Amino acid sequence: MIIWPDTADLKTISMAFVNPISCIGMCNIVKHQQPQNVLISAAASQIGKMMVSSLRKKYPILPIYGLNRSNNKSDVLSKIGITETILIEDPPAAKLK
Repeated sequence: MIIWPDTADLKTISMAFVNPISCIGMCNIVKHQQPQNVLISAAASQIGKMMVSSLRKKYPILPIYGLNRSNNKSDVLSKIGITETILIEDPPAAKLK
């Protein structure tokens, strides 16, 4: 059960439910498939950081790589246990919009 104030917006409420449930599901995939490493796209997003933190606690030696569009989040990701942050850029078509 999730209790939230009447003033909370739908986006915040959904993140309190959807992100943790998605994270649990993805961690279960890692548990069953036992990969040699993991790559997380949008690693600096809320769910990305949740994944890094959860996987690091369960699998302390598992290499976890994260894709990120901004280099300024690398320190935050390192502190929560990411092995390496891979900086990516938006495709040229996305920059034109």
